[in-house]
Amino acid sequence: MKPALFNLRAIYVRYRSSGWKMLQKWGIVLFGLGAAQGATALAVILVASRVTAVEYGQYLACYGLASLLVILPNLGLESWLLASGHLSAEQTAGRWQNALRLRVIALSAWLLCLLIVSLRLPQATFPFGVLLPTALGVAFDSLTLLSNTAWRVMDRHGRVTAVQTIGAVVLCIATLLAPITYGRLSIFVEMRLLISALTFLAALILSPGALRQPAAASNLRHLLKASRAFTLADIATSIYLKADLTIVSFFLGASAASVYGPALNFTNLCFMASQGLYLAAMPNLARSFLSAKPRFLKSGMLHLLAQACAGFFIAAVMFWLAPWLIQFIYGNRYQAAGIALRWMSPLIFIKSLNFGLGALLTSSGHQNQRSAVQFIAALFNVTANLCVVLALQIAGVIAVYLLSEAILLSGYLFYTIRQVILPLRRPSHA
Repeated sequence: MKPALFNLRAIYVRYRSSGWKMLQKWGIVLFGLGAAQGATALAVILVASRVTAVEYGQYLACYGLASLLVILPNLGLESWLLASGHLSAEQTAGRWQNALRLRVIALSAWLLCLLIVSLRLPQATFPFGVLLPTALGVAFDSLTLLSNTAWRVMDRHGRVTAVQTIGAVVLCIATLLAPITYGRLSIFVEMRLLISALTFLAALILSPGALRQPAAASNLRHLLKASRAFTLADIATSIYLKADLTIVSFFLGASAASVYGPALNFTNLCFMASQGLYLAAMPNLARSFLSAKPRFLKSGMLHLLAQACAGFFIAAVMFWLAPWLIQFIYGNRYQAAGIALRWMSPLIFIKSLNFGLGALLTSSGHQNQRSAVQFIAALFNVTANLCVVLALQIAGVIAVYLLSEAILLSGYLFYTIRQVILPLRRPSHA
């Protein structure tokens, strides 16, 4: 008999059905992320073409600060909920309702603290009239994201895609029609706040019936303890993904933010293929780890391979087209952002590998190890950025970003081999 490793026909027959289903899920998730992020990016680009570069830099600075700090009241609840793919619908509803209650309380305290802190921020970069509505909109987006995660755990990816797409398209159309010109950035900021609030309301109304069933209230202190590792991981992730824009805004001003911000936004937009794969695969990986560990390892390796292929292709295309894309979309005023985007293109491939390895660690119950690596990468990112931002400016910040992701990749690879692959390959797990 041929070894199973070389029996390609048997492997194909066994996994074609599950592989096709996963491909369908990924397509639905990717479409939703692409439509939502693409339409939102187009709306922001329209704003950039209608206001001054300084005003656009102010918006990027305020949004960057709010989206960085909102990770504190988020408490890692999305990641915690996403890793619960093995739970029943009733258990998922209970977790979601209690998590939503906790998040509303945490966001209320966060907004109050941000209002106090805003009094000490430089108004030339963080004007209060832009920061306040931006923070409120980010808070509503946070609540919507938690609801979307509960839907994903129940395999309702299509419903998430519909809500994401409609909200982003409405924002894009409203931005196109609104009288946004020099000195009237507030129109866009307030309009985005309103749409974020309505999107959250729609997410509540359209929630599956199973999620709306009354659930017993749990001890919020117990919930905080259960999600602690995910909280630390999300804080670390937010730091090494978003702290650099805030540091650039503080030390180099709104003009530098208008260069680094578009490049960073474009790079984050390119992460959506890997993010879509991650969101589609995580609940299934969590279920298979508990029920069929050999299948878990094979599915995880296929997921990692898919991440690597998608990330390499997108990174290569972005490296080749970066300057042209920035000039075509943003105009000649943002040519420097095209150079920055080309330097950042390798991040797309490294990030795809990190998504794949991170899914293996989290779904197999090794979130603590993943959080430790993320914390090290975040600490390095902030420390190194503060050391290089004035001397090397944007080039130094990009180099630090690349090194941060490389540190993350090294740590993930070490723990994946040690804690996941080797134990599952031992005869006792066969």
